[in-house]
Amino acid sequence: TPGQEIEGFGDVVVKQDECDEYTCNEVIMKPSFTYESFPNGTFNENPCSDEQSKDTSKTVSGIFSVLWGRTILTAIDYFDTENLSACYEPIAGKWKFGTALPLYPYFQTIMDVCLTNITNKGFKYLYDISEIQSVWNDPDICKAKKDLEGHKQYPSKIRAGGYIFLEVEMAHEMAHGLDFQWVIDSLQTAFLYPELELLEVTCGNYSQENNKASNQDEAKQIYFKYLQKVIAGEKSGEQVTFLGFEDRLYDGYDNHINQSFIVDGKQVDHENYINSRPIVTNTINVLISEFENIWDCN
Repeated sequence: TPGQEIEGFGDVVVKQDECDEYTCNEVIMKPSFTYESFPNGTFNENPCSDEQSKDTSKTVSGIFSVLWGRTILTAIDYFDTENLSACYEPIAGKWKFGTALPLYPYFQTIMDVCLTNITNKGFKYLYDISEIQSVWNDPDICKAKKDLEGHKQYPSKIRAGGYIFLEVEMAHEMAHGLDFQWVIDSLQTAFLYPELELLEVTCGNYSQENNKASNQDEAKQIYFKYLQKVIAGEKSGEQVTFLGFEDRLYDGYDNHINQSFIVDGKQVDHENYINSRPIVTNTINVLISEFENIWDCN
């Protein structure tokens, strides 16, 4: 390894690696992707309308939609050597890499309730249960509780002209978000981190081809190129030569949401699995308790 000879006592000669000045003395953080949510209509995206038009027999009251086509825009911000960290491990004789932006909203989604769809289908929406009286002046409070209990099923079982509880709808969409994050985290563990560990950059005269670097900037350039490949994939013309994290996530999430799940011993689809998540069931149960405590609806 290129370095500087330092004379010691007697015949002992110690070689100091030229990369030693970049020795790791800090915590190196792995990239960890998450998503950022936006209201319906952002980026001129209207999945509330798009999904409703696919099946006019149902009411699309809420939406969680991943905007896969926008990852290239977030990639422009993320793929920057200023966001990368590199240090040298003398004992291992190689560079170690990480990121200055460990938790990064690389994926963008639309998460929202679809008020227009709700009213177009003849239902009434509630931001808060107090609106049953303050907005709708409805004397039959306990029938509204039946609508709330109907949210335990998917699609919700609600009487014609009944109430859709937006707190529950939003909890359902947030459960979709948590589920999406679980798929992201699972793929990071199964693919992203092991793949990044395969890169070995040693100390030496700078060479992209031979994975050698003599300083931090050179090391970052090598990692930068490799990170792009691992995340975004690689093509030769129109031929995919390496399937990256983005495409693997797209395929993995699609497979995930189209499989069956077991809930309470029964096989259900993804939407019913989502509706069984604690964030949804707890929201419903809290509202039911409010009905019982405020209006004595048992």
